[in-house]
Amino acid sequence: MARILMALWRKEWLALSRDRFGLATLFVMPAVFILIMSLALRDTLRPDSSGLQLKYAVVDLDGTPTSRDLAELLATRAFVSEPGLATEAGARQAIAAGRLPFAVLVPRGFEERFLAEAGAPGLVTLQLDPTVAAMARSAFRQHLVGVLGTLKAKSFLRSLGPGFGGAAASALDPQSLQATVAEATVGRAGLAVPPTAVQQTVPAWLIFGMFFVVLPLSAIFITERQHGTLQRQLSLGLGHGTLLLGKLLPFMAINLIQAVLMLCVGVWLVPLFGGEALTLPPALWPPMAFMALVLSFAAVSWALLVASVVRTTEQATVFGGVGNIILGALGGIMVPRFVMPAEMRALTNISPMAWGLDGFHAVMLRGEGWSGLAPFAARLAIFGLAALLLAAGLARRGKVHT
Repeated sequence: MARILMALWRKEWLALSRDRFGLATLFVMPAVFILIMSLALRDTLRPDSSGLQLKYAVVDLDGTPTSRDLAELLATRAFVSEPGLATEAGARQAIAAGRLPFAVLVPRGFEERFLAEAGAPGLVTLQLDPTVAAMARSAFRQHLVGVLGTLKAKSFLRSLGPGFGGAAASALDPQSLQATVAEATVGRAGLAVPPTAVQQTVPAWLIFGMFFVVLPLSAIFITERQHGTLQRQLSLGLGHGTLLLGKLLPFMAINLIQAVLMLCVGVWLVPLFGGEALTLPPALWPPMAFMALVLSFAAVSWALLVASVVRTTEQATVFGGVGNIILGALGGIMVPRFVMPAEMRALTNISPMAWGLDGFHAVMLRGEGWSGLAPFAARLAIFGLAALLLAAGLARRGKVHT
């Protein structure tokens, strides 16, 4: 029995050692995933710091001692000031480009109004990126309100008087100070909205699901090879490129049906279980549909490239599945990009899932429509075309196992 077991073990080791692709997916892919997730969550879970760091800019149009104190007090370990933005237009541009989540606009006359009336509404304006999670937005707003309270306390201490007690208590009431901060979402006027949970999750997992078309498509390719269907099609004079195109449109249609179902879940099913409904103005549906179309083309083209290379169902499952998880981790699907360190945020730009998420956010949250999604749709189209051409080229050169 021992000799039989040794022989069987030797056989399995030989078979596994010859499958270099399988070994790579077993060891390299999980290692890469662990590396990405560890780096992405480095600052958030590090015990020797305050964790998440968010950048902001202060646009000081007042230029007074009080406004400079405000800018100085805002800077903490958790909130890092971004210098060099001196105009409101520059700050809005940085937010729209995703380089900055927040900007505090201090208008002219701030010091005079602030010292005269502590609870005056709209003393400062908090401009924000609508794609930033509500928790981070709330944390920064409360920090800003706290700084305004500190400034007001300093002004009262400098001018103690007989009626100090009652006036100070009223001025430093946190509820009265809330109105001093006005919020302005960067995006198209009337269409840009603060994000809800469903607006964050629907586009993210819709994209993730679209890319998993690689699994059924690869299974069809492998079955056709094993049953001789592919060879018979080639013997009829059909080229590999034609066969790839023959699979492109049906699977794009499947992806679009999937997208419609996911949107329906957000619109109708989520509210049934107590969540907020996904709402979009009618003007944004056409660009949303176009974004889904381009994303479907990119996802199916990537799936065709993978399916053209893998030889077994196991390889397709591991490479396609784990590969998609890595693309999702890089693209902000699993870990929001605003919690990542700066170098990781730059790295996310190589993931097509990040381009799709940015395109959907430009439409759904910023309300930018066609102009907002154009650069991301262009990247996805180029990526999809390159993957499709590469798959056809590998087939013509005999790299696809038939």
